Amino acid sequence: LELRASLVSSHGASQALLAGSQQARFYRVGERLPGGSVLRRVEVSHVVLWRNNREERLLLKPPGRHVLPASQTPATPAQATSLYLRPLAEQP
Repeated sequence: LELRASLVSSHGASQALLAGSQQARFYRVGERLPGGSVLRRVEVSHVVLWRNNREERLLLKPPGRHVLPASQTPATPAQATSLYLRPLAEQP
């Protein structure tokens, strides 16, 4: 079982993207997972499983590559802001 992503919510709707031998899918806290364990808690960097009457931690592996590529030519702040800002009219 591999943890691929975690979505943490303060409203009790946290989910974990877990990949078993067949496929990857999202699971909610309390759901039974492949292999018989139960998803007990979802954190930013790991999940806690309940298996064989004890807790086990499954860590989120760091990505091998960035999901979004870094920009090759960063914009200068003056260029970016001058496109969207205009002077305000003087108030009497």
